[in-house]
Amino acid sequence: MGTGLIRLLGILCFLLPLQGYAQPYSHGVALAWGEGSSRWTLLGDREMTPDAYRLSYISPQLISWRVATSHRIDLDAEFSAHHWNDPWRDKHVSGVSIVPMFRWHLELSEISLYAGLGIGIMFIDDDQWMDRLLGSHSQFEDKFELGLQAGRHRLAATLSHYSNANLADINHGVNVYYVSYTLMW
Repeated sequence: MGTGLIRLLGILCFLLPLQGYAQPYSHGVALAWGEGSSRWTLLGDREMTPDAYRLSYISPQLISWRVATSHRIDLDAEFSAHHWNDPWRDKHVSGVSIVPMFRWHLELSEISLYAGLGIGIMFIDDDQWMDRLLGSHSQFEDKFELGLQAGRHRLAATLSHYSNANLADINHGVNVYYVSYTLMW
């Protein structure tokens, strides 16, 4: 599954610059695929790397600041549904999150490169994922994103960290590395 998605994203990277000039659009829907990291790797014939999926709605820009001729900073909100496979326990973990995102754009002639930062809240239906004890169903999501936008299309690599910020007795936290595609309109 992962290899096919990586090939598709590679093709999109090649085609994105052909779509026209980068410009801000007001809404978006993003689909992300990622992998979680555990504290150790299991030995054996089964690979135990858990997959993570996220479907997000990106709100219209709440604020947009023009910093210089080719630079701008946008603030929007992401509303996401998460689905994490857990091969360690042979089950799934699901959740929802709201993350305000700041994105700094460097606008080039046909594309916009950007870096994004956000911190939001997440509610999940289990307090454990893989070998990680999360301590509660309420988590904070810290998100760092690097990407490019060409016309209505965005492609990004994201590191998300989920933790209860030591508000519970146990807080192993978990990192998920995502690759995402967003269609803006």
